[in-house]
Amino acid sequence: MYNEQMKKSVSNLFVGKNACVVLFGPSGSGKSFTMRGADSTDGGLISRCIGDILNLSEVARQANSGKRSIVYSVKMSVYQIYNEYCNDLLTNQYSKNLKIEKFRGENGIGSKIVDLTEKELKNRRDFDNCMREAVSYRKILAQFLKVNDIKKKSHLVISVFLERKERIVDAFGKVNERSLDKFSQIDFVELASSDLGLQLANPYTNEDDIIYKNISKTFNSLCNNIVCASNDQRPKYDSKLTLALKNTINIDSKILLINCVNPSEDPPLKSYKSMKVKLSYLVL
Repeated sequence: MYNEQMKKSVSNLFVGKNACVVLFGPSGSGKSFTMRGADSTDGGLISRCIGDILNLSEVARQANSGKRSIVYSVKMSVYQIYNEYCNDLLTNQYSKNLKIEKFRGENGIGSKIVDLTEKELKNRRDFDNCMREAVSYRKILAQFLKVNDIKKKSHLVISVFLERKERIVDAFGKVNERSLDKFSQIDFVELASSDLGLQLANPYTNEDDIIYKNISKTFNSLCNNIVCASNDQRPKYDSKLTLALKNTINIDSKILLINCVNPSEDPPLKSYKSMKVKLSYLVL
């Protein structure tokens, strides 16, 4: 899947093209495994992506070794959307609900998550450390919020950025690097379990029902945003998640949707229902 569907999108980051990978499916369908793999030696999609980005950035650095050249640094952020709250998972300020600002840039509508932590990745070990930190803070946040199965009830987003820098070597051989801009971005989105968004009580009588309602709202908003992006139209409405993904869900981005199916279901009713709902919104 990675070689056929994603490898070109990674290369396109170095020419300024953004991308978004969305994993969708019911509980137990393997969204986390597909995204992150079993461990660092058996990497999922994002681990393979990080490896290629780091290799390509080093190739670019070696190719541009003159006295004045353009080089790239790789940074990442990890955040969670739970019940329309946005939490940074790379800081001990994880309980803070981050504000998301929308703006109009050269390539249309974009967004910025205020005070979101960005950590530089110089090697695979840096990435593994960031992921361990994010997983740890997510567990602590679940205890703080007193939420069971927060993985099923929240959306996890891992953002990887290419930052462009000007590299200058002075007459004495000293190297200075100056940040120019955030050049491109790829977002990996592990959605909350789709079966939770399909099993709603009416009216909404308890806290879980409100959470499920917000999950359902996010699914609908995400599908609407993707359809509108493919047709260069303005979406009808935004959820907290789609507002955060404005930089990578647009007509200029590569958007990859992966519907995961639970192989242990017999019959696979939840997987089929989630797939049917998704396809009813997405006719691309």
